[in-house]
Amino acid sequence: MTGFQKFINSVLNSFRSVGPIYTWVTVWIIFGNVLGLFVINHFSPTGNIDFGQVAIWALAIFLLGAVIGILFGVPKNVSSPVTNVVTQMNAGTLEQGNSSLKSSTTNLTEISDWLTKIVLGAGLVQLKEMPHFILKVADKMALGVSLKSSYYSTSLCAAVIIYYLCFGLLCGYFAMRTIFTEIFNSQEAKAQ
Repeated sequence: MTGFQKFINSVLNSFRSVGPIYTWVTVWIIFGNVLGLFVINHFSPTGNIDFGQVAIWALAIFLLGAVIGILFGVPKNVSSPVTNVVTQMNAGTLEQGNSSLKSSTTNLTEISDWLTKIVLGAGLVQLKEMPHFILKVADKMALGVSLKSSYYSTSLCAAVIIYYLCFGLLCGYFAMRTIFTEIFNSQEAKAQ
């Protein structure tokens, strides 16, 4: 068995040992990235771009989007006071000045809320400048990826920025809401 076959078998075994949600989130992330790179490679004129540079930029922009998505996807652990009161009334354990009505927060949740408000506020204020900023970054990016000077490289770089930023944001958000939420819940259950 070759080294590559051993690697594939170890990846498949690790997918079998975890839940299906991990597998599907991972497959979705890999498929979206590979699909984007395939489209870039297939539809770009031969010899016009440095594909390695485009792939590195795409990965960096994807990771930036994923970090923003993770920031937006941090779960908020706030218990509902109405649900707690009804549950305790049914159980006959409702006490005066009940302390379980307070919300459970963590530093990560507070930082996420704070940064989310800042990012959304600054983003909405500067929304009209966003297309200009994307084209400015795409122009700078096109200088590095273009082997021949062309307008095509700028439009390709703008498309890479938009696709990978949006896809990274979605992947980061869904990974945080599915995988990391499950991890946080299991850690919280172990702590209790």
